[in-house]
Amino acid sequence: VLAVGLALTRPEGSLLGVLALAWLAVRGRSDPGLTGLAGPLALVLLPSLAAYHGARFWYFGDGIPQTFWSKQLGGREHLTGGLMYLYEFLVVYLPATVVVLSAAAVLVGRHRGPLVQLAPLLAGGEFMAIVSVGGDWMPAYRLFAPFMPWAMVLSCACLDWAMAAVPEDRRPIARPVVAVLGVVTLLKLFGIPLEEVISLRQQTALGELQKRAGEALSRPGGQTVVVGDIGRIGYATEMEILDTKGLVNREAVRGFSVRQGATGPTMVADCGWVFARKPDWILVLVEPRGSGPPRGFYPTDASLMEDPRLTSGYALQTTLRQPGFSLSYLLYRRRP
Repeated sequence: VLAVGLALTRPEGSLLGVLALAWLAVRGRSDPGLTGLAGPLALVLLPSLAAYHGARFWYFGDGIPQTFWSKQLGGREHLTGGLMYLYEFLVVYLPATVVVLSAAAVLVGRHRGPLVQLAPLLAGGEFMAIVSVGGDWMPAYRLFAPFMPWAMVLSCACLDWAMAAVPEDRRPIARPVVAVLGVVTLLKLFGIPLEEVISLRQQTALGELQKRAGEALSRPGGQTVVVGDIGRIGYATEMEILDTKGLVNREAVRGFSVRQGATGPTMVADCGWVFARKPDWILVLVEPRGSGPPRGFYPTDASLMEDPRLTSGYALQTTLRQPGFSLSYLLYRRRP
C-alpha cells in the first residue's frame, strides 16, 4: 500500500501503474496464477490515485502541481515535457530495474514463481539505493520508490517473455548474456549526461552539498533562513527553515508563472511572499558559469538572484564540483 501511494506522487508513475494493471489483466487470461493479483492491486491503486490527487487539489488548488500543465506552458511544451519524463523512466530507470532484477533471478536459477522471488530483490535494491546516497531519502525516493509497484510486474513480464523465447538447451548461454545486459544498463544509469536527465550521481552530490551548507549555516536559533531545496539543511541547523520549493509550499507554487525569454518559455517565481516573512538569511542554489554570473538552479533561486531586496554580495559560498557539473550554495542577507 505504501509503495503504491508513493507511485502516485509523479504523474508518469501513476500512468505506468495503470499500465501494469492492464498488463496483469491481459496476462491473467492465460496465467491463472496472476488472475487474482490484478483485482487487489486495482482496489489499492485506483482509490489511492483518486484520494491523492483530490488532496493535492484541495491543498494547492490544482490536482497536478509540479507538472508542465500546472506551470501554464503551452500544449507543445506540455507534450514534449511529458514525453521527456516518460523517456527518463522508460529508457533510464525502468530497464535498470527490469534487466538487473531479471538477471539476478535468472542467475540464481529460480524462474518458478517470479512474483515471490523478485520481492526480496526489490527490497534489497531499495536498501542499496538508500545506502548509496548516505541515507538521504530524496534521491532514493525519487529514483526508486515511484515505480516499484509496476517495476515488479514488468520484471516478471520480462522474465516470462525472455525465458519463453529461449530454447531449453540454450538457457545456460542466455544467463551470462542477461548478466552482461544488466551491467551495461547499470553503466547507462550512472553515465547519463547531466543535460539529459538527473542522474543518481548528481543527486548524491546535491545531498553532500546540502550537508556542507547546513553545517556552515549552524548559527544561534531564533533566525529564519530561506532555501529552495531543504534536503539535509534542515537537520544540520537549529534555525527556522522557510522552504520555497513548490512541492511542499502552496505559496511558492501559486507564485510560479511563465516568462517568454530569448530561448523560449522560462519559469519564474514571485518572491514577494518570501520577503514578507522577513527572513534573516536567504540560501540560493546556483550553477556557476565560468566568468559569467551564476545561474539559479530552481525558478525561485533564479528569481531571488534578480530581486533588488537581496543584498548584492553573498556572505558565504559552499561549492561542490563533480565531473560534468558544479553546484554552489550562496548565502545572502535580506536588505533592511
